[in-house]
Amino acid sequence: MPVIRGLCTQLVFLFLLVSTQAGTWAAPSSATGEMTILEGRKTATFPIKVLNNLILIPLRINGSVEMDFILDSGARSTVLAEPGLMPLLKISDTKKKRIAGLGERGVYEAEVANDIQIDLPGIRGKNMQLIVLPPDLFSLSEILGRPVYGIIGYDVFKDLIVEIDYERKIIHFTNPRFFRKAPRAYQEIPIEIKNSKPYLPIRIRDYQGTDKTKSLLLDTGSSQAISLSSELIPLPNKHLATFIGTGLSGDIHGDLARIKSINLGGITARQLIACFPNADALLVHQRRQWHGSIGGELLKRFKVIIDYPNQRIFLRKNKKFGAPYLYNISGIETIATGIDYSTIKISYVRPDSPADKAGLLAGDILLRINGIGIEGNGLGEIYNFLNKKRSGKLCVKVKRKDEKLKKCFVLKEIL
Repeated sequence: MPVIRGLCTQLVFLFLLVSTQAGTWAAPSSATGEMTILEGRKTATFPIKVLNNLILIPLRINGSVEMDFILDSGARSTVLAEPGLMPLLKISDTKKKRIAGLGERGVYEAEVANDIQIDLPGIRGKNMQLIVLPPDLFSLSEILGRPVYGIIGYDVFKDLIVEIDYERKIIHFTNPRFFRKAPRAYQEIPIEIKNSKPYLPIRIRDYQGTDKTKSLLLDTGSSQAISLSSELIPLPNKHLATFIGTGLSGDIHGDLARIKSINLGGITARQLIACFPNADALLVHQRRQWHGSIGGELLKRFKVIIDYPNQRIFLRKNKKFGAPYLYNISGIETIATGIDYSTIKISYVRPDSPADKAGLLAGDILLRINGIGIEGNGLGEIYNFLNKKRSGKLCVKVKRKDEKLKKCFVLKEIL
């Protein structure tokens, strides 16, 4: 399962493995749980939040108040990232499991709770399983700049047809018995469900004109457009070595580069920014099996219908389809801290980036960007500002200990 420290690099990896026997790794089951639409209705519809290309949906655990969770098709289990909430959520009877994920850290213990009730607006799941991460592992709230308490994936997708409208910020669930097929404007693409995750065939073209077709993970829990194994597509000559994010087992480093195009179901997207994570961030067996994934920066350009029961998805282009694929030129990564997540701290500065050459440091507190005060602007706004700025001059005012500093540098796109 994941984390990310500063989403300006945009990658979220949400893999989870649980050790059931010494030396044996397997995905946790979802117990006997099932998600159903209440009162015999055919559908349920409600608004969502879209933050850094990630989908946040409201849910309740054991009758709790509503909490935002990331909707992640790349997650095999529902995960609570705030173990301090267990008493409030009436969770007490748990079993310990050893878990590991992407990153440089080792294996550690989490709690597994069964017979959990999970409610979404108009939807109820009974006898569900919940993985509770250990304390102080990471804070999704600091990463996203607002309260976010966990991740939900397969438990929702396996039982319902899920329609995501990124533009209108609405999600629509349908009982599979009442869903036949999407309208003709949609492109139907087959998917394969393996280990509770969806994979779809994608043809990738590199700058040498070489085409390769592989099954990539459909991952709504990744904010990057596409992530690739360098064993599948050689890393382009023009690339940026950078910190990518933080996985369940620690930091992930790798490279950003452009790829010429991809084709999915007859739809061609061009000049995507791709992420190439270092192989040492992947578990050994994942290195053999993982070819890549597509995520929110690409998916947000479509209206998406995900149909696990019939192993297919439907895509329809929206107005954002032709928008350019951007990346953070400045080299600044940020997190939100404080009681209300209003303090924006630089968590990482990419070596040799414009921000690095200007003298900005990890730990600096952002105060202003180009004369605009940080106060009142959340982490999402900062993220959008840094990623949409393709050229020109950027002046940043920061607080370093008791000193206030102004650093200016020129942005120039190099990918």
